[in-house]
Amino acid sequence: MLITATKNLSTEAKSTLSAAKDNKYTVLYLPIHGVVTALRAMLIMSGAEYEFAHPTIKKPVVPILDGHDWSQEKYLTPFGSMPVLYEQTKSGEILELAELSAIEFYIGQKHGWVGDNLWEQHLVRMYWSSTQSLFDKLVTTVVRAPTPHQGEMMEIFQ
Repeated sequence: MLITATKNLSTEAKSTLSAAKDNKYTVLYLPIHGVVTALRAMLIMSGAEYEFAHPTIKKPVVPILDGHDWSQEKYLTPFGSMPVLYEQTKSGEILELAELSAIEFYIGQKHGWVGDNLWEQHLVRMYWSSTQSLFDKLVTTVVRAPTPHQGEMMEIFQ
């Protein structure tokens, strides 16, 4: 799915447009839960209108991706990776934000979930960072281990 962000808007204009709570969100991501579970929960809790869009189906790659191959579309995203958040304003502008942590903190701050002061904001970031480190370790230690060794690796991880 190809979504094009509005070009040539100043950061001040983007900030003003993004302040609206009734903007619609589209998240570009693979058709799996993957790393966007918390983001999905945040969007649900926010009550915002949102949808998930997936890369265009071009040819089978690996079974888990159900034939999705975004090799051409990736170059149209800010860093050639997903997820990407597209926020459509009531006036039709589309704002684009990439990188999971930036997206989560953006939605969190927009809805008042990242603390009321500098200290609380950084406590939230501290717990987010710790959780992300554990998740990364789980993936690299257990999920990517050969299937016969996953149980053994899970014991080491715990």
